[in-house]
Amino acid sequence: LDLDLPKAGTVLEPRTAIVSLVVGVSVTMLASVIPAIRATRVPAVAALREGAVLPKSRGQLGKVAAVGLTLFGAAALAQATLGGGSAGSVLMLLGVGVIALFIGIALVSPRLVRPLARIVGAPSRALGGTPGRLASENSVRNPGRTAATAAALMIGLALVTVVATVGNGLRNSDKAAIAGTIHSDRVVTAKNGFDPIPTNAGRALASVPGVAAVSAVRTDKARAAGATVDVNGVDPATITSLAHLRWSAGSDATLRGLGDDGVVVKRRFAKDHHLTVGSRVTVVSPTGIRRAYTVRGIVDPPAFDQVDAVFGELMITQRAFDQAFPRPKDAFTLVDLAPRAGASTERAMRTALAPYPDTKVSTKDAYVQDRANGVNKLLNLLYVLLALSVLVSLFGMINTLVLSTFERTRELGMLRAIGMTRRQVRRMVRHESIVTALIGAALGIGVGLGLSALVTRALAGQGLVFQVPTGSLVAFVVVAIGAGVLAAVLPARRAGRLDVLAALKYE
Repeated sequence: LDLDLPKAGTVLEPRTAIVSLVVGVSVTMLASVIPAIRATRVPAVAALREGAVLPKSRGQLGKVAAVGLTLFGAAALAQATLGGGSAGSVLMLLGVGVIALFIGIALVSPRLVRPLARIVGAPSRALGGTPGRLASENSVRNPGRTAATAAALMIGLALVTVVATVGNGLRNSDKAAIAGTIHSDRVVTAKNGFDPIPTNAGRALASVPGVAAVSAVRTDKARAAGATVDVNGVDPATITSLAHLRWSAGSDATLRGLGDDGVVVKRRFAKDHHLTVGSRVTVVSPTGIRRAYTVRGIVDPPAFDQVDAVFGELMITQRAFDQAFPRPKDAFTLVDLAPRAGASTERAMRTALAPYPDTKVSTKDAYVQDRANGVNKLLNLLYVLLALSVLVSLFGMINTLVLSTFERTRELGMLRAIGMTRRQVRRMVRHESIVTALIGAALGIGVGLGLSALVTRALAGQGLVFQVPTGSLVAFVVVAIGAGVLAAVLPARRAGRLDVLAALKYE
């Protein structure tokens, strides 16, 4: 994932083991409640009969609970995303709403198994021959068990779908924000895109034939208003033509009249520290140099703007920056090319930057893509973590298929006796597993898209857009099919190896 490993040592607190044990035992006990209740309702005379006899559901209580939890979860999520409130209350509602929604859908899902199996099982019926048709019918023989088996995969894929959809919207919103902020033809940065570069690199480009304008942006850390902040030094004469700043108070003319004692602050920083135009801010550089500046303007960058991390909380002129920070560095340099600039200008720029081997010249589009790749790293990390939930669902599917083949031992023997081959038996079990996995995928992706729409709606005012990652969703379906195939390997082998005569005598 191109991430650094932590350098700190491993710390194991006693509470970590205690909490893990308590949570594990508690969850296991809760999971046993419903099976225990159902076990006490099995009539004693059922032990004298062949096969499994499922006790009938009593009353409408289960249906009411399923619908009620689903509606409650949806209402809690809607209130959290649309109703506003403090961050704590919103997070609480989101957590409660997601849990209630998952439980409600898991309770409702047995009634969705038949219609979903009819849809997702169509390829098995069309391409799998008789084994495929039998597998499609077997998947709905016990809807409750099929739904319970698919529930783990549903939750995992729902969470992955939320991450993929919100991440896709965040990435595209981020790219749109950067593209709207940077107007230059080229951007000079460090090769990794984030480290500062020497100030002489920008000066070297100013004399290159074909370069129309150059504007470097200084960067460093400082202390201001009791916080550690990023301070930028800009050239007021060129920055406004190569970058677009959204003003909350002031205009581009504010930068041109900034002087050595003026500062432009971000709206968020101004709000947190109760600053307005005319307020005084004292900045202390890393070397201890103290300077006092007057707030002349307030900018309000897009919320999902990676440049927001480069255009720091404070912005002063380059001359004022060089006075307060004795060893200045540039965060990046914006370069505009002349209308007739061509390959010779590109070569001349590379030659001018040759003494600075850690620099690179990127087009605007390439720079935007590089900045957006930071979101991809976070998404990849989340994908790896959420993949564990898909792995857990495999064990549930394997257990269900093994139990199913045990229960249908005599049935499998009869099928073999009337002509079904071992290969067809294995194919039937695989198709049944795939249909179950696709039911979980259909539920999970549907729930995930719904949750993503709510999250996007809540953050629409911050610039987040809802964009369905079609390619990722197709990949999730392929993963679900792969999970179904893997889960069926051992049960299918066992079913295919059954002795026909022994199976016919099995009770």
